[in-house]
Amino acid sequence: MEEILSMLDREKMLETILNFPLHRKLIAEAGKNTLYEDRAIDDLGKLYDPCFLLPLFSELLRPELIVDCVKFVEVNALGLILAALSSYDYSMRAAANYVLGSFLSHLEAARFRDKMQLQYLLDVIKNGIRQENLRLTYLLALYGARAAQLIFRPEEHMYIKVNRFLLSHEYLDLKKVPDFYRLFYSFDIEHKVEREWILGLLSDGMRDKHCYELYDYQRIFMVIMAFYNSPLCDETSQVKVLEILTKASKVPKAAYELIRDHSLLSWIQNILEKRYVENKTLGSVITLVTNLWLTNLGNKAKTKSREEKKKPDGLAEHEKLLPIHLVNEIFGVSMVLLRHIRTNLDGLHLRQYFHTLSSILQYRSRVLEAFKKMGRFAVNEQAFSSKNALLLLHKWSTIEKDLDLQERICSLAKEYKVKELISTIKEKFRQPVPRHLRKRVEAAQQEILEQQHTSHLEESKTYVKSILMYWKPNLPNHPYNPTQETGEDPNEEKGATAEDAMPEKRTNSGALVCATACLVAKWIIKVEGQVLLNTCDLKQSLNWLKSCIIPHSRVVQELLRDGVWQSTLYKLYYRICSDPDSGLELLSIANRVMINLIEAQNENGDTSQAVKDLCLLSGDHSNDSQKAAASFLASLYIGDMWLGAKSPVMFNTYVKMVCKGAGKDSSSSKIKSPRKKRKEDQEAMVSLCRDISAAIPKS
Repeated sequence: MEEILSMLDREKMLETILNFPLHRKLIAEAGKNTLYEDRAIDDLGKLYDPCFLLPLFSELLRPELIVDCVKFVEVNALGLILAALSSYDYSMRAAANYVLGSFLSHLEAARFRDKMQLQYLLDVIKNGIRQENLRLTYLLALYGARAAQLIFRPEEHMYIKVNRFLLSHEYLDLKKVPDFYRLFYSFDIEHKVEREWILGLLSDGMRDKHCYELYDYQRIFMVIMAFYNSPLCDETSQVKVLEILTKASKVPKAAYELIRDHSLLSWIQNILEKRYVENKTLGSVITLVTNLWLTNLGNKAKTKSREEKKKPDGLAEHEKLLPIHLVNEIFGVSMVLLRHIRTNLDGLHLRQYFHTLSSILQYRSRVLEAFKKMGRFAVNEQAFSSKNALLLLHKWSTIEKDLDLQERICSLAKEYKVKELISTIKEKFRQPVPRHLRKRVEAAQQEILEQQHTSHLEESKTYVKSILMYWKPNLPNHPYNPTQETGEDPNEEKGATAEDAMPEKRTNSGALVCATACLVAKWIIKVEGQVLLNTCDLKQSLNWLKSCIIPHSRVVQELLRDGVWQSTLYKLYYRICSDPDSGLELLSIANRVMINLIEAQNENGDTSQAVKDLCLLSGDHSNDSQKAAASFLASLYIGDMWLGAKSPVMFNTYVKMVCKGAGKDSSSSKIKSPRKKRKEDQEAMVSLCRDISAAIPKS
C-alpha cells in the first residue's frame, strides 16, 4: 500500500481537491460522459480522476490490509475523499462515505500521536451530516481537508486555532462558514495570518450557488467589501477579497445579487477613483467586470442568432432581455476603467477589456432595437459619445505606439478644448517604486509585455474597431460651411450677447463631432487595409461607413480632401474585387459606398442616374449571374470615376463593345453552344449593357 500511495503526487492531489469536478459522475451515462465543466482548467493532465481514485482507495482500505493512516492523510487522499462528499452525483458521495467509513475503522486500530484530533475532526463532520448521503457544501469539505493537514503540523499558528474550534463544537454547522468571524476579526499578534487563512479558504471554496448562499447568509460579502477600503486592509488581503468576488462573479445567482443587493458596481467605481491603480488590482477588476457581464448575459447573446431567422420581427418582445439599467451600469463602469488602461498592462487583460466593452455595446444596441419594435422609450440611446471615442482612440494609440494618431488626437483636443482628454494625455502613469529599482522593474515589465502583446494586440484591435462602429455622429443635416472650421467667432464683431452665442456652442460641438467622425473613419479604413480580408468585419465596417458617415456631407467632404484616405479606400476596394472569396453581398455593399462617395466628390459631373441605378442593383437581383454582371459593371464605373474623371470613358467603351459583340454573335452562323452557366453569364451581361446603352444619353 505504501508503494501505491508514494506514487501519488501530493501537489497534483491538492490541485484535484481545489478543482474537484463536482458534476463528474462515478458511473458514466451513455453519451453523457462529462469529464470537467470548468473552462478555467486548460490541462486536465494536472488533475487526477476521482472515478479512478475512489475505487482504488476502497481496495487499499480493505479490513485485512495494513494502512498507514498518516501517509494516507499526508498525500491528501483523505482530503480528496472529503471533497467527494460535495459532489452532485449520488453515487460519488455514496462511494466517498463508504471509503471514509473504511478509513475510520483503520484509524481506530492505528497508533500515532495525533490520532485523537484526526478522529475527532471526522466525528465532527459526521455529526453534522444529519441525513443519509447528504451533500456537503464544497467550502465545508475543503475546510475539513485543510484541517486534516494542519493536524500533523503543530508548529503552525493555525494548528491551535483549528483544534480549538473543533474541540468547542460537537458537530459541524452546515449553514455557516466555520469560525469566520473569530478568525477575521482576530486581535491576536498573528491576526494577519489568521485573516489571510480564512480569506484563502473563502477564495478557494467559492464554487457554486450553494457556496454563495453560505457566504451571503453570514453577510460575508458585506464584511469583506467594507474591509477592502479600510486602512487596516493590506495588499495581500485586498488581493484575496478581489479573488473571492471574481470567483463569485462566475456564479449566475451571485453575479446578479451582488450587483442588486450589494452595489458591487458602485464599489468597483470607488476603487477606480484613485489616480493610479496598481496593474495587479486593475487586471483583477477587469476580470471581475468581465465575469459579471458574461455571467449575467449567459446565453442571451446567442438567442437572437438562432431565433432571428425563425421569428418574425413582431415577436421580438417575447425574447428575454437583460434590464437596460443593468447594461448601462456595467457600461458606465467599463468607461471608468478606460481611463486607467495603459501601455504596461498585460495583453491578456487588454484583450479581455476590449472584448467586454464591445460585447456590452453590441447587446445594448440589440436591446434598444427590441425596445423600438415594442414601442418603448429609452433615455440616452447614444451612450458612447464622441469624447469617449476620442479617449478610446487615444488609449489605443498609446498601446500600439501610433505617434501620428497621438499627434492628431492631441491637436484636436487642444483645438476644441476637450478638458477630459487633455488631462488624460498629460497624465503619465508611473508605478510607485523606489528610484533605484524603477529601471529594473520597467525593463522586466517591458520584456513580458513584448511577449504578450504580439499574441493579443491584433485581436484587441478588432474589438476596438467594433467598439468605435457603435458610435454614430449626431450632426445636423445642413450644407457644409468651410467657415465653421476656423477659430473665428462671427458674433464678436456684432457684439453678440450670451443668448446669441448659444448657437455658436452648438456649432463648436458639431465641429468636434465632425472632426471625431473623420478621425474614426480614417482609422477604421486604415485598419481594414492593413489586416487580412475578413468578409464579416468588412461588411460591418462598410455598413457603418454607409449609414453613419456618408449621410453627413460635411464629414464626407472633409474625408475626400485626404488623398491618403482616398488611396487606402480604393486599395481596399480593389482587394475586395480581386478576392474570389469576397462574395456578391460584400461587393454590393462596397459598390454602394464607393458610388455614394463618387457622387459627393463629383457634384457637378454628368453622371447618368440610370447608370448609377443599374450598377447599384447588384444586390437586388435574385439571379447570381445578374448580380455578378452588375457588380463587374459597377467596378468599371468606379474605376473610371474615382480619380475625378468627368465621364466614365472605359465604362462606356466596354458597354458599347459588349452590345456590338452581342449583335455580331446573333447574326453569325451556327456555332457550338457554350456551357449553360457561361451562357447565363453572357446573357445577363448583354442584357445589362443594352439597358445601360439605351439609358445613356447619346452625344
